[in-house]
Parts: sequence; structure tokens; C-alpha cells
Amino acid sequence: MSVPCGKFYCRETRRAIERQNRIERARRRNEEVSNVRNIVLLAKENDPRILAANKAARDAKEAKRQARLVAVQKRREMEEEQRKREAEAAALARAASEERRRSEAERIRKERDLNRSEAKRERRQLRSILVEQLNYFVDDKIDTSEVGSHQVKILADMDLLCQRLSNAQLHELNEYLEQAGTPDKAHCIFSAKVESVKHELQANNLQSQTKLRPENSPSTDSQTNASKWTTEMIQVLVKAVNILPAGTPKRWEAIAAYVNQHISGVSVSGKDVLKQAKLLKEEDSNLRKTANTKAFDSFTNSVKETDAVKNVTITTQLEGLFYNKINLFEFTSHFL
Repeated sequence: MSVPCGKFYCRETRRAIERQNRIERARRRNEEVSNVRNIVLLAKENDPRILAANKAARDAKEAKRQARLVAVQKRREMEEEQRKREAEAAALARAASEERRRSEAERIRKERDLNRSEAKRERRQLRSILVEQLNYFVDDKIDTSEVGSHQVKILADMDLLCQRLSNAQLHELNEYLEQAGTPDKAHCIFSAKVESVKHELQANNLQSQTKLRPENSPSTDSQTNASKWTTEMIQVLVKAVNILPAGTPKRWEAIAAYVNQHISGVSVSGKDVLKQAKLLKEEDSNLRKTANTKAFDSFTNSVKETDAVKNVTITTQLEGLFYNKINLFEFTSHFL
């Protein structure tokens, strides 16, 4: 209960009354707030409209959560299905590639076997024509002592043709030999074919040699140049090595250019210069060792035993004896 504060009260009384009124107001305010809170809670618990709204909110939230879960599940299922399809497609592609590779290998094997069998048949037919039908082209013009060498030559030419000609060319040659009619004509056809194959081999050899010659020519030139180092060239090389010290970019190429520039008619490379410099270094070290050895030997032979040397030796002996006596004195005084 609040107490009225009039002017007839003293100051202390008024202050006490104000404190009491402030406390009472706070109590009543808290009580009012508590009553309002209780009313609100009671309404939330019992009002059907609020209950329906809360239920609708919960249902909507649950529906969103379920929809999100369903979407995640569908996405996972789609990803899993996509991975399965990709794996199946990759497996099918691998199987198809393996099948193609196997079929290609089988086709190549069959073709190789067929070509091999055809080659055997054509070679056998060529040998039959040359040996059985034409008898190595042996006639009365050939001496009896040369029949063996002639047969060996025909067999060697036949092997050359079998190695160099294809199956179609062998088949064509066999047909020409069978249709020749006479052994002389067949011999001419056979000899012409052998000569054409030999000319082709010679042309291939010449072509391969011309291709290899430019690659081998620089090395031979460098070897010949490296083997012809004159005294003037060595002097210029030493000067260039001193002018261009270690650490110079492309040092040996620069030294080679210096040598080529200062000596006319000479062409050396960096490798040649490096090789010659190493040889000069080895020779210089060997000469230096030999000179040092000879100088030391001559010095030992020229030195004679003088009085000064003898005195030095005696002095050394006396000093050793003196130090031995001192050590003996210290050793005995230690026990005294």
C-alpha cells in the first residue's frame, strides 16, 4: 500500500515513503506481468485457433524437411544410377575394344598364315619348275665339271628371289616360267628377274650410304683435324685458354673459334679443343713430376757433409741427453 507524501512530513520521512512506494510499484508491475504471461500461456495451451496455427506451422516445417530428404534421396539415386550407367558403358566399351583387338589379331594371324602358306606354295612351285621341269637350266652347252656350281648358283638366285619378291610377284614369275615354252626362254626370264632384284638391292644400298654419309662426315673431319695439332696451333690454344678462363659461357666453342680465327686453313671444334687441352694438361703434369724428381736427385747428389751439418747433429744429440737427465731428476725428486 502506497503512502501519500505530503509537505508536512520531514525530508527523511518523505524519502522513506518514496522508497516504500517504489518497492510497491515494482511488486505490482511484476505481478501484472506475471498475470499477463499466465493468460498468454493459458491461451496458447487452450485456444483452438493458436493450436491449429502451431500445428499448421509444424506440419509445414515437417513437409519441407521431408521434401528436402526426398530430393536428396532422389539426387543420390540419380547419381548412383548415372555411375552404374557409366560403369556399364565403360565395361561395354572395354569389351568391344577387346573384341575388336582380338578379332584384329585373329585377322592378322589368319592373313599371316595365309601369306605364309601362299609363300610356301609359290616357293615350292618355283623350286619344282626350276629343279624338276627345267633341270636347273642345264643343257649341252654347260661343261660337266661346272654343272654343280651352276646348280648352286641357280639355287642361290632362287633363294634371293624367294626372299625379295612378294607372293604375287612369285606367282607371276611362276606363270611366266610355265608359259615360256622353251628352257632358254625360261632361263632368260629367270635371269632378267634376278638381275632386276640385284639392281634394286644395289640402289637401296647406295641410298642408305648417301643417307649415312652426312652424319659420319663431321666426326671424321674432327678426328683428322684433332690429329693435326701443330706447334703454332698449340701456342694459340694456350693463349686462348688463358684469355678465356673457366666460367665463360660456351668456353670451348669460343676457344675453337679463336683458334680458327687466328690460324688460317684450320677448322677445329669445341670437342677437339677440349681433348687437346686435356692431353696438354696430362703431358704438363708428367713433365713437372719428372723435373721435380730429377731436381731433387741432383740436389741430394750435390750436397756434401760439412762441419755445420755435423755440429747440428751433435747439438741435437746433446740436447736429447740433457732432456733425458732433466726427466730423470724430476722422476727421482717425485719420490723424495
